[in-house]
Amino acid sequence: RYGKRREGSTLPALVETLDENCLVVRRDLPFRFDESLAGYHFYGVDLCLESLSRGFSNWALDCPLRHLGRGDKDASYYRLKEQLEQKWRRRRLAPRARWRIPVRTHGPSGSLRFGWRDRWRTKNR
Repeated sequence: RYGKRREGSTLPALVETLDENCLVVRRDLPFRFDESLAGYHFYGVDLCLESLSRGFSNWALDCPLRHLGRGDKDASYYRLKEQLEQKWRRRRLAPRARWRIPVRTHGPSGSLRFGWRDRWRTKNR
């Protein structure tokens, strides 16, 4: 499900968020993972949003990786999703429209690429 190569993306690509499958983070950044997000969901999204809020960028690279997770939505998924949405709504980085966090990833490296079409769909729901 998550381990198949997906063609059609031009990489490297500037992205808003990334999946937790594989993150390469500069050691000298002035921030770290938010330890209040305890669990296996959304810590990558949170780190990417933190990066954007501080003026840094996030990039998806063409790395041959296989995501072995099943993408389960258990109780911790919904709890952490709500916690993440509240955090970024307060910090005003999240869009004002209904904010959706995809479970499935798009692109060869698990990158979440939100283009104009995805923003339009979210805004017009």
